[in-house]
Amino acid sequence: MATYEHLFKAAAQLPPPSFAFDLTASVLAQLPQAQPRRPAFPWALSLVAFLVAVVVIVFLAVFGGALVQAFRSSSTELGAVLVAGAGLLAAGQALTMLARHRRQMSQLTFS
Repeated sequence: MATYEHLFKAAAQLPPPSFAFDLTASVLAQLPQAQPRRPAFPWALSLVAFLVAVVVIVFLAVFGGALVQAFRSSSTELGAVLVAGAGLLAAGQALTMLARHRRQMSQLTFS
C-alpha cells in the first residue's frame, strides 16, 4: 500500500505533458475548407416567389374592393390590433434570437 501511495504522490508532482508541436494547428490544417452552401435548386426558390406574387396579385384583384371597404369601416381598431400583433411577433423573435445567441456564446471556449 505504501508503494502505491508513493507512486501516486510522485505522479501528482510530475509536470503536465507538453507536445513539441502545435496540435491545434496540425488538426486544423488537415480539415477540409468549408465551401459556401448554395441552395440545391436556386430556380425553385425563384419559382415559388413568383407563384406567391401571382397568388397575392390575383387575390388583391378579386377581393381588393371588399378589403378596402373592410379597412375603411374598422380601420382604427384593426390597425391597432395589427400593430400590437406585429410588435408581439417582433419581440418574440428578438427574444428567441437573443436566447440562441447566448446559448451559442456559452458553448464557445476561448484560449
